[in-house]
Amino acid sequence: MAATAEAAAPLAPARVRVLLIVVAVIETVAAFNGLPVLFGDLSEVPGTGPAGWTILATIVLRPVFAIAALTFAVRRRLPRAVLALAVVVLLSWLSLLPSVIIHGLELSPGFPGLLIVANVVLFPLLALAALALAWRDRRLALAAILASLPTLVWIVGFIVFAVAIAIYGF
Repeated sequence: MAATAEAAAPLAPARVRVLLIVVAVIETVAAFNGLPVLFGDLSEVPGTGPAGWTILATIVLRPVFAIAALTFAVRRRLPRAVLALAVVVLLSWLSLLPSVIIHGLELSPGFPGLLIVANVVLFPLLALAALALAWRDRRLALAAILASLPTLVWIVGFIVFAVAIAIYGF
């Protein structure tokens, strides 16, 4: 029984590492999708003032932290990978704040309203919890799941949308 527990122990960090690598790759690709905004008319797209600067800062910093998360995960520095991934989630949340401040939450009934609450309230709390756990180097698997959950929810939503389009058309 003890030999089985010892043999299973190294698998957990490997699974955490694979999860972090997959999520970091997805976040890196998503972060690079926002970069073309920097080459357009910056006074028009994100706007001017603190709201526009906040959005521009998140567009610039998100790829940096996504690549850092991927690099740390590949190099087996899992606590640092979780920290970087949690910062990516917080940067995504930060990019939503100008819209929330200007327009309010604009909750709609059903799944879209639930997703807005998750993006604005739940996901930053999960990222902060992941930051705290990774900073203390405790419960790393839980911290990785908490930091990865927003990305995984986005992927599931994308798959559901693609299947709905494939079945029902546009």
